[in-house]
Amino acid sequence: MKIRSYTALAAALALVAASGCSSTTKSSSQQLVSSKVVSEWSKTINSVGYVTVLPLNEDVRVGDMYAYTSNPEAGQVVGRSANELSLEKGTMRWASVPVIESIKAEYQDRKRFAETPVAGAGNSLMGTETDNDLRNIGFGSVSSITFSGDQVGGLIPTEATDLSANTSWQDAYAVTLRIADADTYGLSLSALLEQMVEVTPEGVLLAQPYRNQLNLLAPHGAQKIYLRVVGEVAYIRAIDIAVQLGPSPEEQEEIDKQQAEAEKKEQKEQKELEKQRQAVAKELERIAKEEAKRAEAEGREPELVMPEMPEAAPEPAPPTYEELEMMREQVIADTIAPFEWARSINESILENQLGTLPEGQLKFISMSEDSVAMRKYFTRPMAFAARGLTLEVEVSTGRVSRMTAMGSPFGNF
Repeated sequence: MKIRSYTALAAALALVAASGCSSTTKSSSQQLVSSKVVSEWSKTINSVGYVTVLPLNEDVRVGDMYAYTSNPEAGQVVGRSANELSLEKGTMRWASVPVIESIKAEYQDRKRFAETPVAGAGNSLMGTETDNDLRNIGFGSVSSITFSGDQVGGLIPTEATDLSANTSWQDAYAVTLRIADADTYGLSLSALLEQMVEVTPEGVLLAQPYRNQLNLLAPHGAQKIYLRVVGEVAYIRAIDIAVQLGPSPEEQEEIDKQQAEAEKKEQKEQKELEKQRQAVAKELERIAKEEAKRAEAEGREPELVMPEMPEAAPEPAPPTYEELEMMREQVIADTIAPFEWARSINESILENQLGTLPEGQLKFISMSEDSVAMRKYFTRPMAFAARGLTLEVEVSTGRVSRMTAMGSPFGNF
């Protein structure tokens, strides 16, 4: 079971990492599992109004402009949905709007709040504001990502194989991802639009020099092109990964068999109890009739006569103080054991330099025979979510014909 825990953890880690494991080529099993995780991951991020940045990327900034030859908000980008800012297919960063000075000006009057005061400190909300563009942000957990062992064979990094042997891939895993530490920064839409467009008598035009480059960017004969401009970016610093191992198909079959046998045994016992109840009721009826006849013959009132019942089993003696103390110590030991196990593994990983990945560090939080919890720290903040605007631009004139929020269909903005 310990070996199963290591492999499950490594599988979850590989799914979340910005880069792959030891190989840069994805197998079909990797693509299958990754698509499932991406779907669940995106749902959580989209639910709070962000689009998902894929893959995780350090170099996604406010003001970045991505060009599309088809409408990204209609889900027509090759291989991606409207709720994803794909950096893989059908997308390229065309330009970056110069927004550094605008961001400085905006955050000059938007100081960061003071840290949450400890009990009795008495700090006010505005007491010790600081200059900092990055602001904390929280997201919910991504849970119920389940996949079977035969789908994760290509996802196990060398860090896991160094810790285990005789690995079995027949288990099923339930994975929960939680963004443990994240920051965000952005620019108001008004300030962003000032840098992007020009208002003229002919209408709203894309600003120079972008307008003059449209013919180079658009396919031959294309009348429109679509531009997504990032107005806010959320960066992840650490992620918690919890993996719960389920039974293998053989184990599940045995569990189902045992449950069926237990139900059959219970039904049999219930039938036997019902027979006994009916027998007791019949015996009581016979005794009552005989007593009624005797009482009538003797000229008295009948008496209620109960049949002899077996004595109940004696109640067990309450546990002694020594037994209670042993039980308490066992509960404490069982509670601490997963964390002690994790500490031991962390020391082993550190000693053997196994915890370093190209983009971060690993740390186990707790480990048991059927579950693993770990935290991955990214060396640098990685963009995982974004907000912004999508512009529909006429290639011939540079006129902005439609505008919507990134990830929303045109007409809903």
